[in-house]
Amino acid sequence: MKRVLLAVLLTAACQDQSGRISNEAPQEKSRIADVTASENAAARDGISVQVWSTVYFAKSLRPASGEGMPLLDMQDRALTAPVQISALCEAAIEGTAILEGQVYNYAGMRGVKQDYCGTRTVMRNATLVRWKKATHPLGDGNRNNALIPFRTIACDQRSNWIPDPAGARPARFGERILIPSARGTLLPNGEIHDGIFICGDVGGAIQGNHIDLYIGAAADDRDAIAKSPFNFSKTSTPFQAYVMP
Repeated sequence: MKRVLLAVLLTAACQDQSGRISNEAPQEKSRIADVTASENAAARDGISVQVWSTVYFAKSLRPASGEGMPLLDMQDRALTAPVQISALCEAAIEGTAILEGQVYNYAGMRGVKQDYCGTRTVMRNATLVRWKKATHPLGDGNRNNALIPFRTIACDQRSNWIPDPAGARPARFGERILIPSARGTLLPNGEIHDGIFICGDVGGAIQGNHIDLYIGAAADDRDAIAKSPFNFSKTSTPFQAYVMP
């Protein structure tokens, strides 16, 4: 019975699709033409750069079943119930965390370095991280802008790494970066990516031509990499990009 029903549904779908091809084909050709024109314009008027990418994410947290620590605000007041210490340390490295549906973001650093996150400098620094509730559903960027998974990238907005004709300069907040290899990628929500990313965040380890792609919620680094639909984010190999005009 299921096979018969499936055959009927497939037949109807094919008939419906054939009736729409003439209408959709021009729209699809127009979309491809628009994207190609954007890439050509970037190559002509934009700035060619070689970049390499990592990913960052909102660390998913759960209340600790045993010993734990809460997320603290800049006045060292507890924002949350205690969470597992190792998970809290990982969240501090990412700068974004999710606990029971609420997103929290890096607010600043204060206090005395401890060693409960580890003795390496980056982990001891994690003990200084303080938090605030995010104002946007999926997290806040460096100017309180909304973080958008698979669209927001952290860029070096301080040092001169973009070879502008007027002289090397930093990335600018809100600047668009076209990554041609990302164009046409199917995203988890079913959308097709146009290859354009936005410099909407920064990071202490993001320097020069290193960009960091925001993935959204993930359990850990491995999960975040697995959730990325882009091949360029799974290797440290440099690749072609364009700073859009």
